[in-house]
Amino acid sequence: MAVPATEAKKGQVLKLDGKNYLVLDYNLITPGNKRGFLQFKLKDIDAGGIQTKKVGSNDQVDVVNLDRQPCEYLYQDGDNHIFMNTDTYDQYEIVGGDLEDVLPYIVHNQTVVVTFLEGRAVSVDLPAAVELEVTEAPPSVRGNTATNVTKLVTLETGYQLQVPHFISAGEKIKVDTRSGSFMSRA
Repeated sequence: MAVPATEAKKGQVLKLDGKNYLVLDYNLITPGNKRGFLQFKLKDIDAGGIQTKKVGSNDQVDVVNLDRQPCEYLYQDGDNHIFMNTDTYDQYEIVGGDLEDVLPYIVHNQTVVVTFLEGRAVSVDLPAAVELEVTEAPPSVRGNTATNVTKLVTLETGYQLQVPHFISAGEKIKVDTRSGSFMSRA
């Protein structure tokens, strides 16, 4: 389905030059008195490489229809991560390199939305925030209440982030999956 390039969004799959590309990011650039263009950061779904492409703001791009299904994260097998469709119990593998930006927020048996392109699992969509348990946290230092003091903690997935000084090990916190930052206690 052809749409104006300005309507393409992050997470969509575009067909450019006969190949399927996942849109990772995009910027509208309007240089002075010249015609504006969109600069896409794209991931080649078949070859796996990341590249940038420029498309005129008045041009049309082909958006590929995707199928999204709820799946449960089961386990890691080498470099592959295994997900199971919760309705049909079919299992799908996704290469770890395709999940670099979402792995810090996924725990075993968590339900996520998996995106399929022509029957092949290509990416995982997360909610805006997830609840994760703090496994390691240094003790709070007495007297650190006058300013906005933070400390580095480790979550159950191994992800590390800065949190307020009053958070301790064993607590559940909400983490923003878009920025990777602390939101609140769960």
